[in-house]
Amino acid sequence: MENHIEKKEYTMGAGKANALSLFLFIPLALLSWIPYFLIWGKSFFKPEYAKPFLFGLNICTVAFLVSIVLHELIHGFCWSLFARNGWKSIHFGVVWKYLLPYCHCREPLTAKQYRIGLLMPTILLGVFPVIYGLITGSFYAIFYGSLMLLAGGGDLLVFLMMRHLDNETCVKDHPSKIGFIVE
Repeated sequence: MENHIEKKEYTMGAGKANALSLFLFIPLALLSWIPYFLIWGKSFFKPEYAKPFLFGLNICTVAFLVSIVLHELIHGFCWSLFARNGWKSIHFGVVWKYLLPYCHCREPLTAKQYRIGLLMPTILLGVFPVIYGLITGSFYAIFYGSLMLLAGGGDLLVFLMMRHLDNETCVKDHPSKIGFIVE
């Protein structure tokens, strides 16, 4: 049974998305950090770890900046796999007012395809490092994964806006706002 949805825009402004992303980040961070400290304790915070800790945070900061670009490339790669015209349908840019990089797919996709491309960067760069950190006790993996969960907050918001759509519903990425248009 197919969902019959009228052509409609589901969007939000970048400022609102940033604010809501921070709100979403709190429970996600708690889901990362509470198990980490319950499993691995606070032994990481010994004085002899100060220099490696600062070095590791510097590495995480550089990795975060590189990963912001990688995050958008993953969106583009996934959507290009589904788009009729492949990479020709993918556009990258930055909303300088909010320092918000973006990836935009110019052609319609099914809601399922759009969701895959939407969530893949957060899964690969956020969820997997957090799981790795919980398994190995790596503080840096948890720290990095948490930052990437924050970076994926806008994507999670769009995913939540799509929750009522059938997988086969045709959607098009909005060209200038955060969100999509039901075709």
